[in-house]
Amino acid sequence: MAGTEYQHNSSGPGDQFIAAGPQNNNSGSGTQYNAHNINFNAPQDSDASLLADLRITDPRDDKDRIEHTKGGLFRDSYRWILENSDFQEWRNGSERRLLWVRGDPGKGKTMLLCGLINELTNEGTEPVYFFCQATDSRLNTATAVLRGLIYLLLEKRPSLIQYVREKHRQGGKRFFEDANSWIALGKILAQMLSQQDQGMEKIVLVIDALDECTTRLDDLLDMVIRLSSTPTKVVVSSRNWSNIQEAMATAERQCPICLELNEASVSAAVLAYTNYKVSQLVLQKGYNTMLRDAVQSYLTSYSNGTFLWVSIVAQRLGDRLDALYGRMLDQVFESTDVDLHKKVLAVVLITFRPLHLKELATLVQAPLDDELLTEIIGECGSLLVLRDNTVYLVHQSAKDFLLKHSLDRIMPLGIAHQHTLLFSNSLRAMSTGLRQTMQNLKPGQGHIFKRHTPSPDLLVPIRYPCVNWAQHLSQGLPPTTQEFDEVHAFLTEHYLHWLEAISFMQSMGDGMACIHELKRLILNSGESSPLANLVKDAFRFFKQFYVGIEDDPFQVYSSLTFAPTGSIIKSLYRHETPHWWSMKMVPPISSEWSNCLENIDPSDEICDAVFSSNGEALASDVGRGEIRVRDVATGVWLHELNTGFGWHGSSVAPSEESILAAASNGYVFLFGILTGEKMGEPIETRETRVSSMAFAPNGAMLATGSTEGALRLWDVETRKLQRTLRENDQRGRVKLIVFSSNGHYVAVAVDKTIIVWDSITGLHLRTFVDHDGDVLLVAFASDDYHVQSASSDGSVKMWNLASPSCLRTILVPVDEWKYVAFSRDLAKVACASCRVDCIRIWDATTGRLLGVLQPVGNPYILAFSPDDTMLLSATFSNGAKLWDLTDGMDLNVTPVSQEDQFIYTMAFSPDGTQLAVSSGSGLKIWDASTGQCLQELNEWKASDSGASVTFSSNGILLAKISEGNGNIAEIWNVSKTTCLQSLADERISTIAGLEFSPDNATLAILTKDIISLWDVGEGTCRVAYKSPDNFYALNEVRFSETGSHLLPYNWEDGNKAIRWESKTAAGPKEIEVAPLEEIHVAGYSTENHCSWVQKNGKNIIWIPPEYRTNTCVTWGPTMALGHESGRVAILRFTYFA
Repeated sequence: MAGTEYQHNSSGPGDQFIAAGPQNNNSGSGTQYNAHNINFNAPQDSDASLLADLRITDPRDDKDRIEHTKGGLFRDSYRWILENSDFQEWRNGSERRLLWVRGDPGKGKTMLLCGLINELTNEGTEPVYFFCQATDSRLNTATAVLRGLIYLLLEKRPSLIQYVREKHRQGGKRFFEDANSWIALGKILAQMLSQQDQGMEKIVLVIDALDECTTRLDDLLDMVIRLSSTPTKVVVSSRNWSNIQEAMATAERQCPICLELNEASVSAAVLAYTNYKVSQLVLQKGYNTMLRDAVQSYLTSYSNGTFLWVSIVAQRLGDRLDALYGRMLDQVFESTDVDLHKKVLAVVLITFRPLHLKELATLVQAPLDDELLTEIIGECGSLLVLRDNTVYLVHQSAKDFLLKHSLDRIMPLGIAHQHTLLFSNSLRAMSTGLRQTMQNLKPGQGHIFKRHTPSPDLLVPIRYPCVNWAQHLSQGLPPTTQEFDEVHAFLTEHYLHWLEAISFMQSMGDGMACIHELKRLILNSGESSPLANLVKDAFRFFKQFYVGIEDDPFQVYSSLTFAPTGSIIKSLYRHETPHWWSMKMVPPISSEWSNCLENIDPSDEICDAVFSSNGEALASDVGRGEIRVRDVATGVWLHELNTGFGWHGSSVAPSEESILAAASNGYVFLFGILTGEKMGEPIETRETRVSSMAFAPNGAMLATGSTEGALRLWDVETRKLQRTLRENDQRGRVKLIVFSSNGHYVAVAVDKTIIVWDSITGLHLRTFVDHDGDVLLVAFASDDYHVQSASSDGSVKMWNLASPSCLRTILVPVDEWKYVAFSRDLAKVACASCRVDCIRIWDATTGRLLGVLQPVGNPYILAFSPDDTMLLSATFSNGAKLWDLTDGMDLNVTPVSQEDQFIYTMAFSPDGTQLAVSSGSGLKIWDASTGQCLQELNEWKASDSGASVTFSSNGILLAKISEGNGNIAEIWNVSKTTCLQSLADERISTIAGLEFSPDNATLAILTKDIISLWDVGEGTCRVAYKSPDNFYALNEVRFSETGSHLLPYNWEDGNKAIRWESKTAAGPKEIEVAPLEEIHVAGYSTENHCSWVQKNGKNIIWIPPEYRTNTCVTWGPTMALGHESGRVAILRFTYFA
C-alpha cells in the first residue's frame, strides 16, 4: 500500500481509521475518523473515462460534418496553395514554423484547411486539428481548442496520457472545466509536444477560424505565437481582423498567406468550384446546354471571388445574398403552414444557442414530432440547416438579414414580445417535464452523471429552457403580474427539481445567473413581498449549497436538512427531505439564514483579495502566481490570471474599466479584471518586494510602496516612474496606500504614522502622528480634505489636511485590533482580532456596536464592497466569506474565545448512547439522541498538545492525555467525575493514541515509537517497548478482540504489520511480519477534508463548510461531527438501497 492514502491504525474494541498527514488524533470506542487528508477507496479513473471527460468534441467528426455540410471537399478549390512558394517553404523548411492563412469571409479558408489536413496526412505527417465555430458554445473558447487538440493527440499517441492522468485523478471532469483549465491544459500540451522520443516531429497543429474563438482569443493567439518558436509546426486561419494581425506580427517565424494578395489563385479556384457545382446541377436537374451556360454565367458574374456565395446560390439560385435571402424568405411565406414556419424562425432567431429538435419543439409549443419539424426545417433549408438533430442558421449573414430587414414579417409584435413568449413557454415546459430524482439516482450514485448520460435522457427537451428562462424574462416586455405569478408557481412547485436538473446538465453557473437575474428583476420592479421573499430565500439556498449540488444532484434534497428552520424553500419542500438520515445540532440550527452569503474556496490559501471598482468582480490571490476572478453576484469563476511568479500584493483601480495590478519579483503586471486580458508589458519596479499598491481613481497612475519606506508613482500608460517620495529618513514598511477621490492626494501608513503628499507635484503636505498603535487603515472622505484612520490600539481618528491635530477620536472597547476595514462612506468600521472568532462592526463616528458576524475563522483580510452592502473576510487557509450587510446583524452575540470553544476530540460510549466532547473549556458527556448535556467536567481541559479521549468498554472509565505536571495521561471515573489515576513516565511524550483493553484492566499508550501498557488499577507501567530507531513510525494502536495482542501498523513502510504479544513479562515480542491488505471502510465515514459523508466509500452527503469538522467519530449508524466553533452535529442513518 505504499504511496496510497489508506491507513488502518487500531486501538480499542471497535475499528478505527486515520489518514496520513497533519492530524488530530482521536481515540475511543467505536469507529473514528480524523478530519484531515482522509480519502478512502479513491476511485482509479480509467483512461477511457479520462478521454470521455476530456472530449468536448471529436475534431475528426467536425471535419467530416463541415465537409458534408458544404457539399464535399473539391480538391481543385484548394490545390493552388500546394504550389504556393510560401507554403512550400513552410512545408519543406525548418525556419518558418507558423503558416497563417488569412482572408475575408467566404474565401474558403475552412475548406482549404480541410484540404491541407488531407494532403499532409497523405504525405505521412500527422495533423492534430480543431475547428472553431462562434455559434457553437462547445467550439468557441480557447480552452475548447486545447481540449480538442489534446484529445486528438492522445488518440495518435496514447502513451502521452500519463501527463493528464494524475491531474484527472485529482479533479475528475472539473479539471478540464474549472477556472484553471486553460493554464493547466496549456502546460500539459507543451509537455506533450516536447516529448521528441514520441515521434512528435510528425505532428502538425492546425487551428481553423481563430476569429471564431470568442473566449480568451488573446490567450489562444499568445499560445500560437509561442508555439511558432518551438520545433512544432503550426497552421492557423483567420479573418483579416486587426487585433489578430497585431498579435501575429510578433511571431518571428511565421509564414503568412493572404488570400486577397493571392486573388488570381483564389479566383481561379472559385471558378473551378463554380464549374464543379454547375456540373452537379446539370446532373441533378437535367439542365440543357442553354440553361447550363446561363447558370454558369450567372454564378461566375456574381461570385465576387467567394466560395460561400457560389455554394449557397448553387442550392437556391439568386443574385446577391440579401436578395437571395429575401427570396428564400418569400418561399417560406408561400408555404401552407406559414404560421408554423414563422414560429420556428422566430425561436431560432432569438435563442442564445443552436437548438436540438426536441428543444425547438418545446419552445415553439406546437404539436410537432421530429419528422414534421425536420420537414419544416427542410422547407426553410436556405435559411436553416439540420446537423445531428441540431438546428442552425445557415450563416451569420442570414441572421443579420432577417433581424435587419424581415423582423416585422417574422415577429410582428417585436423581439421583446417573443422573449416574453419564450419565457412563458419555458416555464410551462419545465413545469411539465421536471420532477424529483427524475434520472432515478440513489444516494451514492451522484458521480454517475459525470460519466454517463442516462438513456433515454429525459432532460433533452428542456435543457435550453432550464438555463435561459430568466434571461428571456429579462429581455422581454416589462414583467406584469401574470409573469410574476408564473414565476411564483414554478418556484413553489419545481424549484428543487430545477436545481437537480441543472446539476445533471452541469450548468450550475447558468442556473445561478438565472436566479440572480430574477432577483434583480423583482427588486427593480418593486413586486409584492411574498414573491420577493421567496426569490431571496431561493437565492440564498442556491448560494449556500452550490458546491455540493454541483458535485451531486442528489444533494439538492439533502441540503434541506442543513437549511435554517425558517427557510421558505425548506418549508415548501419539507416532504422531499431524504428519510434515510436525520441530524441533531447542538446548539440547534438557526431559524434564519446567517449573514454569510457564500464560502469561497474553503480549502484554498488566500493571500489577498479585492473587489473591482464596480463591485461586480472579486479577485483572490491564491499564491503560486495565480489570481482567480469570480463574478460576485453568481459566484461563477470568470478567469484566472497567471504570470508564473508568486504575488506579493494586488490592487484594483476604481476606474470605469477596472484594472488589476499584481506585483511579483520586481514587476507589476496589469490585467483587465473583467476581461482577464493582460494589458501590455509589466512595470519594472526594481524591487523584489512591493509591500502595497493603489491606483489613482482614473487608473492613469499607480502607486507602489516598498519595505524601505519609499512611495513610487508610475504612469500606467508609459510604464515610466514619475517620482519617488520618502519623508526624511523614513525606512519603515509602507503598509498601505490610498488616493483621494480626485486623485490629487495620496496617503501612506508607515508604522504609527500617516504621511500625505500631493500626487501631482510630489509636495509633502502633512504627517499625522497621534496614534499609539500601528496604523492599520487610512481613507479619504468624499470631500478629499478629511482623512480617517484606524490603528491597532482600537482608535478611529479623523484628520483635516489643513491641520496636524486630530479632529476626533473614537475608542472602540475591544481587544487589540488586527485587521480593519472602513465602509465607503466611512460611517462604519469592521474589525477582527486573533483572540475571538468574530468580526465586529462599529459606528465609526460614535463607537456604537452595530453587529457581530461569526464564525469567521481568523480573517486577516477585510473589505467592504463598493456599495457597502457586503463585507469580504478572507483567511490564509480556509478561503474567504462574503457577508450580507443589508438585513442587519445580530447584536446579542457574545464572542467566545477560540481556544475555549475548539473541539479537540470526541468519543462514543460503547453502546452509542453517550458522546464525550472534549474542548478547550472542559469535557461534556451528551445524550447522543437528544443532544442534552448529561455531565460536565470543567476540570478537564484539552489543548493542541493533549487531545485524545476514549471510553472503556463498560462506559465508566475515560482516559485522556494530561496537560503537564509531569503526567502523560489521566484515567477518570465518569459517573463520579473524579480522576482515578495520573500516569507519568519521563520516557514518553507526544502521545498519539490511547486505548483500553477489552477487560478494562490495561490502558495502552502509543507515541511515535513507543508502546506502553499500564495497569489501570495501580496506575503503573507494566511494560514499554521502543521500536528500532528510524525503522517503525507508529500512529495508532488497538487491542485484538481477546486482548492478548496489540497491533501497531507501520505506515512509512506501508505494507507490513508487526504483531506484539502484550502479556509477555519480559516485554512485547515480535511474532510475525505480515503483509497488510488494502483497507475497505464499511459503514459511514468522512472524506476529503470532511466535505463529504460516505457510505461504504461512496459520497452520500455533502457537508457545507460551516458544518465541517475538525474531529469526527462514528458508532454504527451514528456519526458526530465536531466543529472548531464548538458546534456538534449528530447524524443518524437508516438503511437505503
